[in-house]
Amino acid sequence: MWGEVKSLIVYIDGMADKNLLNDFVLENLMDRDRSLKEEDFNKETLKNKFLTVSDLNEIDSLKKGIDSMLSGDTLMLVNGLDIAYVLSTRFWPTRGVTEPSGETVLRGSRDGFTETIRFNTALVRRRIKDTGFKIVPKQLGTRSKTDIAVMYIDDIANEDIVDEVFKRLDKIDIDAVLDSGYVEQLIEDNEWSIFPQTQSTERPDVVAASLYEGRVSILVDNSPFAIVVPATLPALFQSPDDYYQRWIY
Repeated sequence: MWGEVKSLIVYIDGMADKNLLNDFVLENLMDRDRSLKEEDFNKETLKNKFLTVSDLNEIDSLKKGIDSMLSGDTLMLVNGLDIAYVLSTRFWPTRGVTEPSGETVLRGSRDGFTETIRFNTALVRRRIKDTGFKIVPKQLGTRSKTDIAVMYIDDIANEDIVDEVFKRLDKIDIDAVLDSGYVEQLIEDNEWSIFPQTQSTERPDVVAASLYEGRVSILVDNSPFAIVVPATLPALFQSPDDYYQRWIY
């Protein structure tokens, strides 16, 4: 509450960054003019004078607000407004970037994917500084609402393959997606095949190289493994070291 205007801030403890809330939201609100009249208040006043966070979105439904809170964002409700604000305050314990134990190399980068999708997209993005590089966010799982990211380079990837990937993802109807292995099995051609139909990797450099080759990659939140499609026989026999060594080795 500031002045005559009442507000409510709602978040889930352990998933929201309390330091960000205290330093850039609560402190800012409490330091403002306490004589503010309710009739003089509107949403433009709130956005321009009171909230100083960089990622701020307006929502008009309770469901969107709950979904955002469950992802770690903070919901702000203000008396007199028919909308709510979602503040990006996502924060949770994460594992540091380390070398993948299953894909070590003699020469090459030593970083690997983690369980946090934001970190993983950044690891790929730093290797592909191309305006044609696309990261398309989606959610899978009617209950888990797991964030995924479909990545491809627009002017290199085959448009039919990109469309097919999205078509298969849109057909997935499942309660929860807890790992990329769920998605891998749900988009493959033949569930009884003994041969891999997708390629999985923990290395962002392998994903970047695959995207430059015209393939499509899928990242799933909570999973350190990326999916690369389509899988080709030579790629399945290829080692990460092959990207850094002469062909004869």
